Amino acid sequence: MHPRFQVDQSPPPPIFYKMKSLELESTDAEADLCACIAVINESPALHSFAADEGPRSTVLLEVCPVIFLSLGRSGRPLKSLVLLARSGSRPGPMHITNTYTYSLVELIKRSQLEELVLRSDAIISGIVLNVISGLPRLKTLGVTFDPRFLEGYRAPVPQNGFPLLECLKGDILAIRSLLTLPKFPRLARLVTLPFQDGRWVGWPVFREIVRTIGESCHALEVLHLSTKVPSEGGHMSTSEWPATSIFAHLQACPRLKDVRFDFSGSKFESSSPMGRELDLSDEQWEQLALAWPDLVSIWFGATWSPRPRATLRTIASFFGHCSQLSSFRIPVLARGGDAKALLEEVSPKQDPIHLDFQTSWIDKEGSQDIATFLAALAPDPKTNIHLPTPLSFGQYMDLSGYDITVEERIKELARRDDWQGIDQLVDSARNAGQP
Repeated sequence: MHPRFQVDQSPPPPIFYKMKSLELESTDAEADLCACIAVINESPALHSFAADEGPRSTVLLEVCPVIFLSLGRSGRPLKSLVLLARSGSRPGPMHITNTYTYSLVELIKRSQLEELVLRSDAIISGIVLNVISGLPRLKTLGVTFDPRFLEGYRAPVPQNGFPLLECLKGDILAIRSLLTLPKFPRLARLVTLPFQDGRWVGWPVFREIVRTIGESCHALEVLHLSTKVPSEGGHMSTSEWPATSIFAHLQACPRLKDVRFDFSGSKFESSSPMGRELDLSDEQWEQLALAWPDLVSIWFGATWSPRPRATLRTIASFFGHCSQLSSFRIPVLARGGDAKALLEEVSPKQDPIHLDFQTSWIDKEGSQDIATFLAALAPDPKTNIHLPTPLSFGQYMDLSGYDITVEERIKELARRDDWQGIDQLVDSARNAGQP
């Protein structure tokens, strides 16, 4: 006899009694949503639920309260709740209803969440933030992209803060809003994502984020900041260069192991006020290397015009002060004279490492000395040296879509060409047994 039909009239066992995870893709089909609710009601072991609430999910937004109610009644409290939001023409922050908010809060209260990902407009509600901050098991909090989240918005201050949170990730503006809240003593991982609609974030906003991280997140081990920053006009003389960089605030985070600053799509003029704060000197980079002794990977993605201030000394500083460092990408200007001077100071890495010069510059006349320095730093032949690739004529023409002049395009072609052959010179230096 089919298990749904019991001779003794006892309630039939649930159909999906072993299912632990359920994911709902974006849909406006009411029948699909009703089926989802039916599945939830037949899944007493369910402890993980994910739903994509965009981009045109008006029906889903209306049905979500019923879904939340069903999840709250399931046999096992949820451990993971992920509500994704995609960019597009969907209801904005002002269209979130009280019913949605109330049902979400009740579900969170009934759950034992360790992971929670919400739409960024959900944190506008102080009620939601208060209940989240009171979760005793919450380790990961994500805030997904919302194209209408206001740049100047500040999240309400919750009663309990986030004393146990270990991972915070999501939209850079929402993260910035949350970082204004009380300290995050256990936060070990902070990841911001660039806007999906190509928007820029103002330089003052980025400065505030970095400063607040240094003040509030001293236990960080992973820091990934990704955004596009608009170039700013104006020029500074060398006497006006800032003595400290905005990144000096991060010296207060001594546990950092994985650091990534991604400004892809942004171009900085080294003589502009903003450029001077981002274009660090060797001395400023060394202060960060000294502050992060456990560093394993550093990645700084930016394009400089005309050339970065950092030199090969920055590479020597990081590998000299960070014994576990295995992956390095910071734009530098490689010169033969610096390479010669650093040979006696270099600390050879016995294991293979990754050196990325994609956005770096080189004085071609010093190529042999630079190769000798790199061979001394990374004697293992399995070391990966990532060089800029030469541009074909077609690729050169593609650069016309970027905000760069013909002169800058010519310089970019030359910069890439100047690096060619360095990897062979490094191999030759190793084979010759040079230091």
